[in-house]
Amino acid sequence: LLFARRRGMVFGLAAVLGSLVLGATLLDAGLVDRLTSLFGAPGEMSRWRIWRVALALLADAPAAGWGYGRFFAQGDLWFDQLAPVIDIRSGTHNDLLAAAVEGGPWLLAALAGLYAALGCAAWRARREAGAWPARAAGLALVVLTMGSLFHNALADGELSLPFWALAGLLARHDARAAERAAPTGDAPP
Repeated sequence: LLFARRRGMVFGLAAVLGSLVLGATLLDAGLVDRLTSLFGAPGEMSRWRIWRVALALLADAPAAGWGYGRFFAQGDLWFDQLAPVIDIRSGTHNDLLAAAVEGGPWLLAALAGLYAALGCAAWRARREAGAWPARAAGLALVVLTMGSLFHNALADGELSLPFWALAGLLARHDARAAERAAPTGDAPP
C-alpha cells in the first residue's frame, strides 16, 4: 500500500511539473517561435553555416583542441571568411562537435564514451521489473542526447542540470543492479 501511494505521488508530481513546463512553453511566444522554426529553412541554414565554421576550426585545431570556451574567440576569425552573412554567431549547436573543436579527439572520445555508457545502462534497465525510474531516466537521456546533436545542451544550465541528474539516477540504478547480481559468497562452490 505504501509503495502504491508513493508511486501515485510520483506520477502526480510528474504530471503537475509536466503541465507547468508545457503551460510555460505555450505561453512564451518567443519560445514557441523558436521551436517552430527549429527545423525551418532559416534556422537550418544558420546551423549549417555554424557547423561549417566549426569543421574549419576542427581541421585547423591543434591535437588537444582549441581549449574550453575558445570556439567563440577562434570562430570569429572564421565566421568572416566562411559565413559573412550569418546573423547569429553562437556555439556549435552540437555537443559532440563542440567537444571535438574545444577538446580535440580526447574530449570527443570521452563524451561519446559517456553517451555510450549511459545508453548501455539504460538498455540494461529496460529488462528489470520495477526499474521504471531508470527506464524513464534512460528515455529522457536519449531525448537530451539527440537534442545535443542540434543544440549545445550540455553548455546550457537548463538542460545540463537535468542531464547530469538523470545520468546520476541511471548510474546509481546500474550500480545497485550490479550489486544485486554479484554473488554474496554464501552459496556453495
